Amino acid sequence: MCQITLGSTSGTATVLGALGSYGSWDSIAHLRNSSAASTNMLLFVGYIVGGGNVPSAGASTARIGVEYDASLSDTNFMFVACNGTNCTRQSSGVSFDTAWHKLRIRSQTAGTILFSLDEGTEVSINTNVPTQALAPIFGVRTTDGSVKRVDADRWYWSGPNAQ
Repeated sequence: MCQITLGSTSGTATVLGALGSYGSWDSIAHLRNSSAASTNMLLFVGYIVGGGNVPSAGASTARIGVEYDASLSDTNFMFVACNGTNCTRQSSGVSFDTAWHKLRIRSQTAGTILFSLDEGTEVSINTNVPTQALAPIFGVRTTDGSVKRVDADRWYWSGPNAQ
């Protein structure tokens, strides 16, 4: 297994507060998977509790973000909110490919997270939204022999002060 993470923190450290409890914040990230092969790959971009580990399928990791998980037979990027092992996953409607994508994750009401990819229709998730303090993470995990590369262009955050 190979795992690369950018912007991760230590196992207990947090950068942002409890995003699920905040009612007014906004973030934008640009990302792409630059390898056509997607077998045995997991991509996650978003916010995670402490730690620097990219979550695996069924992992007990609180997180909010977008992911592609080959082990779950994903073909599209999936929006996800997980509080431990309880997850709500909704399709973005955008196929997993090698193009650049613009991810927006925000909230206007505490407990409801709004997602959009490439300025498409916004998807709202209000179940399994974590209330723990989170840290931004951009990561990829793979177990097969083909080379994977993920690029992050920029990350924008507007909201409550970092804690």
